[in-house]
Amino acid sequence: MTTSFSTSLRMRSTRTPPPDILRYILLRLPVKSLLRLQSVCKEWRSLIQDSDFNHSYSHKERLIVVSESSDTPRHAKLNRFIVSSVNQNFQLEKVYYFTEHLSLLNGTYFHRRHVLGSCNGLVLLSVDTHIFLWNPSTRHCIKVLEHECLKYSVRGFASGFCYDSSRGDYKAVLLLPHFVIVASLRQKEWRQVSFPYDLLSRRASLHFRNIFHLALNDVRFQDFRYSGCEKIVYFDPVSEKFEVLPTSKVKEGGINIIGALGVIQGCLSMALYENHTIEILTMKEYGVAESWVTLYTVSWLQLLVGSYCRVTFYSLKNNVLIWYWGERKIFVIDMMTKERQNVLGGIRDENIVDTCLYVESLASPHEYTWVYEQHKHFSKKIKWIQPTFEKMNEVEEGQQ
Repeated sequence: MTTSFSTSLRMRSTRTPPPDILRYILLRLPVKSLLRLQSVCKEWRSLIQDSDFNHSYSHKERLIVVSESSDTPRHAKLNRFIVSSVNQNFQLEKVYYFTEHLSLLNGTYFHRRHVLGSCNGLVLLSVDTHIFLWNPSTRHCIKVLEHECLKYSVRGFASGFCYDSSRGDYKAVLLLPHFVIVASLRQKEWRQVSFPYDLLSRRASLHFRNIFHLALNDVRFQDFRYSGCEKIVYFDPVSEKFEVLPTSKVKEGGINIIGALGVIQGCLSMALYENHTIEILTMKEYGVAESWVTLYTVSWLQLLVGSYCRVTFYSLKNNVLIWYWGERKIFVIDMMTKERQNVLGGIRDENIVDTCLYVESLASPHEYTWVYEQHKHFSKKIKWIQPTFEKMNEVEEGQQ
C-alpha cells in the first residue's frame, strides 16, 4: 500500500502541468529562468520559442545606457563601446562590451553611434552606416539594415522603431532635416513618407508601448516654429502615417512648449515649459485628452535645463530620472523633496552616447538577418540622398 502510494505520488510530481497553466507560469518567470527551462523537454522548448509566447511575454522595464570607455579617445575602435543596464532603482547593475556582436566590423574606426529605438524587447542600434537589431536580455544581435546618412552629423536627426502587427514586421524610421524615410526589416528598402511638420521644431522623442512619439510644432517653416501649436505626434506602423495624440493641456498660440517626453509609472508623460517652470503631466488613459493630469511642478533651475534642450525622463515611484541630451548628463530628482542626485557613478557624463528604455523579452532578431543582395538592389535609388548629407556635413564642420 505504501509503495503504491509513493509511486503514485512520484508520478504526479513529475507530471507536466496542463498547457494553459504551464504557459501562465512561464510568462511570469524572468528571462534567465526561461533560457534554462528550454532544455527541460521539447514541449517546453517549443512553447518558449513560440512567436505568440514571445509577443505575450514582457517583464521588467530596464534602462540601458550606451557609453564610451573613460580611458579611450573619442574616435577609438569599437572595443570600448559599452552598454550598461540600470535596474528599477536606477542603480547600475550590469556592464558589458558590445564588441562580441560586431566582429564583422573589426579593423574599422567608428564615430557615430545611436540607439534608434526599442520595441518588444528588441533594441535598434546604429554604428556608423550599420544598423543592428539586438536583444539585451538574450544577447542575440544581427545586422539588419544600413544607410549612408547615419555616418554624418546632422541637426534635427531623430529615429523610431516600431512593430507592424498586420505584417508581422518591424520598421525603422529616420527623421532627417528635410524628409523622413522608413524601412521594413524584412524588405530592407528605404521609402520616403509624408511628414507635414517642421522637422527642426522637434524637441523630444520617446518610444512608448512600441510606438514612436515626437513632440514638435505644427508649423512647417523654421522661421515661425513657435507661432503654431505644440503637438505630440506618433507614427502608425500600419498606415505609415504620423497621427496627432490629443494634448488638452497645451494652449494653442501660447508660449508653453512641450520640452520633454517620458514614462511615469507606466503612463505617457510630458514636461510643459512655461514662465520659467516645468509642469510634468501624465496621460492616465492613453489617447484620451481629458486624462492628462499634473503630477509635479519644478523650476528650470532645479533641472538645470533650458527650453531648447532635448530631454527624456523615466520614473518609478517618486523618483524621476532625467536624461539631458544637450550636456550629456543623467541624474535623478526626488519629486517629493525636489532633491537632485547624480547616478551611474561608474560612467562619466561626457562619455554617455545614448539611453533607451526596454522590457525584458525572448524576442529573436534572427529572422530579420541582413541580406546584402536585398540592399544592393535598391542602393542606386538613394544616391540622391547622399550628396545632401555630404553638403550638410561640410556646412556643419565649417561652422564649428
